[in-house]
Parts: sequence; structure tokens; C-alpha cells
Amino acid sequence: MSYGHQRNSGIPYIATYEEALKRYESVTPIRGRKDNIKPLGRRSRVDAYAIRKNEEGGIECLLWKHAVVTFNVDGTIKLKNYTYNTISTCNFISEVLRGVYATLHDFKIHVNFRTNVIAKRNGEVTHIEGGNYSNGFILDNVEGLILQVVVQSTNNCYEILNAKTNKVHYIKRKATRDCEKLYVDFAKYMLGNMKVRDGMFKEHEYKEMFGTAKLPYYIDNTGVQHFREVTHEFNVSSLSNLAKTDEVEKLFTFIESEDFTNKNKAVMMLATVGKHSYHAEKVGESQMTHALKKCIMARHKYECFEEIELPLGKYQKDRYGYLFN
Repeated sequence: MSYGHQRNSGIPYIATYEEALKRYESVTPIRGRKDNIKPLGRRSRVDAYAIRKNEEGGIECLLWKHAVVTFNVDGTIKLKNYTYNTISTCNFISEVLRGVYATLHDFKIHVNFRTNVIAKRNGEVTHIEGGNYSNGFILDNVEGLILQVVVQSTNNCYEILNAKTNKVHYIKRKATRDCEKLYVDFAKYMLGNMKVRDGMFKEHEYKEMFGTAKLPYYIDNTGVQHFREVTHEFNVSSLSNLAKTDEVEKLFTFIESEDFTNKNKAVMMLATVGKHSYHAEKVGESQMTHALKKCIMARHKYECFEEIELPLGKYQKDRYGYLFN
């Protein structure tokens, strides 16, 4: 979705349930579409963003068929992301709600407010200054964020009904060095392996080493089933998310093996860390050393990091948060 640098989506600002209901009832549905799904912005972009009424009477603002912003009958507003955290979702939230702007940091959606905010948590009420970038809330993909507009004499503000504190992870350097020492022998093998292969990792080598399997891909117009070939034992995108403990443990099973074939598999897996495709270009020693260090921290994250809870409404970049998501 392309928003450009200005508001060009045609989406109007909506503040309350009454405004959302008025918008829904005033828009003519697209001919041939379901009557309860109507354009939210430009009629030509109804597939990208739409508005509909749910069974409870709430008005849902849809981004690619997902209810990202919902105005409930009781006056609350729910923000929820159902898919990957993307900049499009951030922009959509900012397009619908005036005074709310969302950004993507540490692979999470960070919601900030230009107006003052009242946050409630465990019976405690906290007043948070608006317009401060260091203030804000993470949009939880499970519970979402529940807002309510509070009318004031000077300016309306938002009340957060399910506020949560943000967390940040600080590295413990000595503990990290101690964990790295556990894999010194493999690190020497890895660098020697790199010199022999001259840093090259090719797709055919992955298929030969890990084996292949055919998975159903799609059925064409004639009814014929097509398949796609993938590596059977290791998916190249597995280590793109180091928070997946099972994939990290699979890597270290190979690292700790006495079989040099398995150690070679570990080196090949490390060459794909953070990537989504097979890498046929030359990989440098520093890249491999950094990849091994990241995987060691992922395996020993509860030893290498200290989790700090920030004051309610405060936000700070979490450099190592990707290991815990």
C-alpha cells in the first residue's frame, strides 16, 4: 500500500463510534460486493481498506480484510494486528485516528499519541504527556490495545484501558563471553571450513546435504496439482527468526556433534542466518562469526541478558528484543 508523504488514501479521521457509524451508513456499497463491506477511503481501493459492521454492532476499519481499528458500541476503540507487523499497518492506524501515530521499531508496532494519555493498569492511573517520542505503547498482537476518548474542556485525550509496561533487554557482557567460550572449538572449525570453500554457499549444496522433498504448491485451471521442491531437513528461512527455540536447538545439535558432516551442516545453516533465500554469494568470516555469536546469544538468552521493566508509558529501543519475540 502506497500512502506517499501526504494523506492521499481518502480515509477520513474518525474519533468515536458515532462518527464511525455515520461514515458506514453514509457510504454506498460497491456493486457486486457484500453489502456490509463498504469503501473506507477511495472507492477504487476497497480491497485495501474498507469499513464494515460486525455482529455486535461495532464498526470495523479493515486493512486488507483485517479489522485493525474497531469502534465498539460501548465507546471503546480496539487496535489489533492480525498478521505481520508492517509499516502499512502503522500508517493505517495513523490515517484513521487523529492524534495517534504508529511506527515500526524492533519488529513491533509502537503506538504514540500527540495528545495527553491516561493509562490504567492494575487499578493504578498514570498521566502521560503526549507528543513525546519516548512515550508510547507496544501493540500486543494477542490482546491488542483498547482506547477510549475522554472529552476535556481544552482538548480530547485518549485513555488506555489495558496498558502494559514495555520491557528492554540489557546484555551481560561477562556472561556472554563465558557462553561464547563453550563453542571455541567449533568456531575454529567454522573458519577453517570457510577457507576450504572460499566462503561460497550454493543452492545445490544445500539440497545435496539436507535432501529435498516436494510439497503441494498450487492447482492450475486444468486441475493439475503442482509441487515445489524444498530442502527436507532444513528450511533456509528457519533461522530468520532466532526467537524460535526449536530451530536454534537443531543448529546446536549439529554444532555439538562429533560427526564432521553434521558440523558442516551447522556451518551451512549459519550462512543463512537472517536471510530468506539460499546464498550463492561469498560470505565473509566476520559475517559468520557474527552469525555464530547471535545464535549463541539466542540459545543462552536467559543467561546473557537482563530484562528490565520500564515505567508505564515509557518506550525505549530494545536492541536484542528480536531474540525474545
